[in-house]
Amino acid sequence: MYKYLSLLILLLFGFITALLKLSWKLSTFTTLGLFSLAFIPVTAASSTHQDFPDITFRAFSTFIENNFSSKITLATVLTILFSLMENPELLNLHFRQSNPSGHEQQRNTTGWIKVFSHTLVQHLGNSGKSLFKKNTYPDNFDHVCAHTGKKLAAMAQLLALSPYDNNGNFQGKVQSISHSNINPIRVLCPNNMVCLLSSCTHTGRSLHQHTKAEDIHTITLIKGSIIYPKVTLLSAKCPSCRTIYHVDHDIIQESDGRSSQTYLRSAQYLKVGQNIWVDRIFSSAVLKGLYSFHASTAAYTEFWNLSFGSINHSSSITLSRRHIWQAFIQESIRIVSDVSHTDFTTSPPYKPIYNLTTEAFNSLGNGGIIQAAVNHSCSECTQPYKATADAVHHTAAGAVLEGDELLLPEINDSSESESSKSSDDNGEETMVKMVVLDGIVMGPTVSIFIARAFILLFIYYLSIAHLMAAFRI
Repeated sequence: MYKYLSLLILLLFGFITALLKLSWKLSTFTTLGLFSLAFIPVTAASSTHQDFPDITFRAFSTFIENNFSSKITLATVLTILFSLMENPELLNLHFRQSNPSGHEQQRNTTGWIKVFSHTLVQHLGNSGKSLFKKNTYPDNFDHVCAHTGKKLAAMAQLLALSPYDNNGNFQGKVQSISHSNINPIRVLCPNNMVCLLSSCTHTGRSLHQHTKAEDIHTITLIKGSIIYPKVTLLSAKCPSCRTIYHVDHDIIQESDGRSSQTYLRSAQYLKVGQNIWVDRIFSSAVLKGLYSFHASTAAYTEFWNLSFGSINHSSSITLSRRHIWQAFIQESIRIVSDVSHTDFTTSPPYKPIYNLTTEAFNSLGNGGIIQAAVNHSCSECTQPYKATADAVHHTAAGAVLEGDELLLPEINDSSESESSKSSDDNGEETMVKMVVLDGIVMGPTVSIFIARAFILLFIYYLSIAHLMAAFRI
């Protein structure tokens, strides 16, 4: 098939080249050059995934009824199914040994399938007994694994997870199974199912679907590092107090006609863009990444886009620095609110990000004091005050350089250490606590004018040297 396709492409390319020669009056050399492009070898990228098993539910259920116990649970069946689909390499090795060629010995129960069944039975635990019908469970564990392996191999053959057909003809290696045909739909809804507002006259009343049919739109959801496009977003409304419940916040209608926005501490998903939402795993990773690596939002954005943004071309996305900064702020508000057991509320709602950070710090910042550090004392952060250090080494006086090590002179600082300790009026030692300051560490600054002067001076002397060499001065 590929041979005839290549021949057809070659003839088509030659026909187009002939037309170009007639219309543009190309030279014979140019025509031969264009025609030779058809002989350049090209490669076509093949898919590394194969479709989900195309089998009817009747055939699948009949196999389960004939080979397993009638009390087998849906969870056990799905565990077996997905275990087979997630191990294509092992199935290729097993079926290759089961279909020998030449002087190879045929083995229906290979070591590959025995190890696979042994691992599966151990994973299922007590549920593993449902792999056998009543009064057929073997007494020997090795026999359990052997019989289970035969059933798993037969199930893989039924699901077309074998590189060979029923007649032993090779059909191609089993590839990773694509789950695109069984992807579930996702609808983001408020976490509350009743009205929880204390001032509502009907507290505990069921919530109505608030989003109008024409206003329902889809968003892109990022869960961890997986991108889910076309996710439906809905909101709810209490018919009594008119409170609107969203996925990550509530809009409360006050008695004076004003409205306020409460940021939910228990929100599972956060809005970081006009049509982009993320889960708390993503936002938590942003927060920890920026703190742990001292990274900027631009650096983290580039890291995420290069690592996860285009793994799957059908659902690729490119985040901006604003998305990462929004996730950082939203996650920080939830964490601080949860620690202080305070719901952060703004009025009016939907403030810009630069106003939101200021209001969040005024409401939750505790005056710049870390609440977890109040009244805290331990041996690491609290030490006795000393006027001088225990040991002061003056390397210029007595240091000796021996190899790559700098040998310092021994200093008897026991008496000096005792005298350096300070005490208060009652004779007790004065304790000093560590203070944590949040700031930016910068290196020495360099004037751009000085840098330009050095560059121009270097170019000037380089030009003089070339002139001298040219005229041999």
